[in-house]
Amino acid sequence: LSAWSSASGPSSRAAAGLPRRRRMSGLRVRTPKKAKDNYDEAIEEYEREQNPKAIKNRVRKAQKAAEQALVTGDKMARCGAALKLLGLRDDAYWFQEPVPVGEVPDYLDIVEEPMDFRTIAGRLAGGEYGDDALAFASDVRKVFTNAVKYNWSPDHPCNIAARAGLREFERS
Repeated sequence: LSAWSSASGPSSRAAAGLPRRRRMSGLRVRTPKKAKDNYDEAIEEYEREQNPKAIKNRVRKAQKAAEQALVTGDKMARCGAALKLLGLRDDAYWFQEPVPVGEVPDYLDIVEEPMDFRTIAGRLAGGEYGDDALAFASDVRKVFTNAVKYNWSPDHPCNIAARAGLREFERS
């Protein structure tokens, strides 16, 4: 029986380890087994990545690893773990990247020294903090205080996220 034979039914093809036939707009598409396996693996990987449960599992694993580093790591490893935990929060998207001053022209009029998680992570990775955890903590606090300062209304979602993030940071 050849891999391209159309005489066999779907169950016998599967039992023989042959590729399934795919139909697209009424046309039969013949895919060699190796290409088919790569295609199916790519589709499965994409679906796993887009699956909300898979995303939650990856976040949980990252949280557990960061929480473990908070307990067992040295001073600066604990700083990195605290930043990682803050970045995994649902409301952290407000603070991940620098505020685009082109889109928010009055931002620098209100906030003297902008700060964000990406800048802090870069400084941490580059060793700019050295062993100074207080400078790291000062920058993290600056992220949240800048957000509260610019988004002054207590009902603004960014203000709420900043106050919650600061509370979380102070607890860790």
